[in-house]
Amino acid sequence: MRACNRVRAATDIIVGAYYYRAVGHNFDAFANVQYQSAVTSKQSQPGNDFRPGNSTSVTVGVRYEQDPHWVPQLQVNLLHKNVDRGALADITDTAGDVAYLSPGLTARVVGSLYVYGFAQIPVYSNLVGNQLFPRYTFSVGGSYAF
Repeated sequence: MRACNRVRAATDIIVGAYYYRAVGHNFDAFANVQYQSAVTSKQSQPGNDFRPGNSTSVTVGVRYEQDPHWVPQLQVNLLHKNVDRGALADITDTAGDVAYLSPGLTARVVGSLYVYGFAQIPVYSNLVGNQLFPRYTFSVGGSYAF
């Protein structure tokens, strides 16, 4: 039995920027832009190349910070992904654009410990070919500030 061809090493470049500003009494706005590109990949077999498509994501949102214990947020998340490349790429089913509306809440548990939760609800999609696409996504997490 032969082993599958695998990527031995890959190098990505990820560049991003974040902006935050108070926009009114108890309201803050933020924006985040990120670009990711795979610049190299080495395969275990010659001629079996693969490189994921470049992607750009943009997030803009507002937070209502009247009560520091409960901070509701609303975000718009946009993602653009280019087609994968190479002999092992599925070039007909990997590109597209999606937009999500993401309401969420951050709660202060104790001291500098916070928990957060978001629902991502798709409001637009233009995917190339046949791709799986979620009806909604939930994310939860925590953070601790030192």
